[in-house]
Amino acid sequence: MNSVLMTTIVAGQVLSQATFGTMTECVSARDRVIEWNDKSVLVVCSYKSNELENAKQSIDLILKAWRDAVKDIENRSELAVEPNRWIEK
Repeated sequence: MNSVLMTTIVAGQVLSQATFGTMTECVSARDRVIEWNDKSVLVVCSYKSNELENAKQSIDLILKAWRDAVKDIENRSELAVEPNRWIEK
């Protein structure tokens, strides 16, 4: 699930961040912060994806690639030819 992140920046430094459920809530809070402070404050609302869900999807992709690689190695070993006995002598 995505959320909306409000970031307050003063003099190029992130001063605070807050999370909201909707863009409307964030914009309302942004307007209040701007109203309470002077014009040098920059307040931005932006969408933020759920990092936990993204991390889970990334791990699932890595595990799938790992399983596919193991299956590929198993298939190649089944196709391998036994070494010739005359080479050992």
